[in-house]
Amino acid sequence: MLAAYGPALVPFAGYQILLRVYYALGDTRTPALVSVIVSAALLVTSLVAARLFPGTDMVVALAGCTAVAYALGFVIVAQLLRRRIGRIDGHRLLSSYGRMSVAAVVAAGLGLAVGAGLGGPLAVVSATTVVGAGLYVLIARLLRISEFAVLTAGLRLPRL
Repeated sequence: MLAAYGPALVPFAGYQILLRVYYALGDTRTPALVSVIVSAALLVTSLVAARLFPGTDMVVALAGCTAVAYALGFVIVAQLLRRRIGRIDGHRLLSSYGRMSVAAVVAAGLGLAVGAGLGGPLAVVSATTVVGAGLYVLIARLLRISEFAVLTAGLRLPRL
């Protein structure tokens, strides 16, 4: 389930960052209205998932519902923001988020595969976390995600 929520972090982060632009502009109404749409999308997709996926599979499907709802919110907020302030370098944003999504989905999928082959819950969570995070780092570097390079540059130890 944790690995399934990983890909949802990408649209969630983008959505939250773009909402901050509205707050900086002094507009709290637009984020509130878009949040209603995101909540409605999450409700509808969750109800559909509850019908389509039985038992424990439903928990993983709900993670997918979260990703879909926040992706919808991200797209809506980006479009509204573009109308309000003009171009927001959408091509670069979509390119970065697309590559981050690829890295997250591949890492989550392989992490789930490793977790499925293990026994106890602690081993599954530990192995899935280590494999998923490691694969995300590797894939992010291979895809040359500039935001990831900036983030990790701050984590490097200075040379003595």
